[in-house]
Amino acid sequence: MGNFEQAILEVNEFTRLHSNSSKLFEMLMVKADSMLALKNYDGALTLYAEIERTYPENLELYRVKLSKSLVYEEKEDWNNAVRELEDIRGQYPYPDVLELKIKSILRRKEKKRNG
Repeated sequence: MGNFEQAILEVNEFTRLHSNSSKLFEMLMVKADSMLALKNYDGALTLYAEIERTYPENLELYRVKLSKSLVYEEKEDWNNAVRELEDIRGQYPYPDVLELKIKSILRRKEKKRNG
């Protein structure tokens, strides 16, 4: 078993034992990020959406949007990848990096369309 699979098992055990923990946001992010690394894109998107619904006021919610954008990039769903990043304008601490990322995705979209 690889590290990402092991991380998912450990998070599942943690959430079973500590369902009200203040660390639950972080643990769920570890699980969703591990799913992304394992290319379980639909599972990762489902968990990221659950994290957004459960923790709408979390100050680090922009991390969920960044990760969702990565999933959409992997799926070559350029429009949703950009939408997730546009949603965090004003929240993300590095706006220049965010703008560069959006431009990069749009270039990739154009390149893919033009072959």
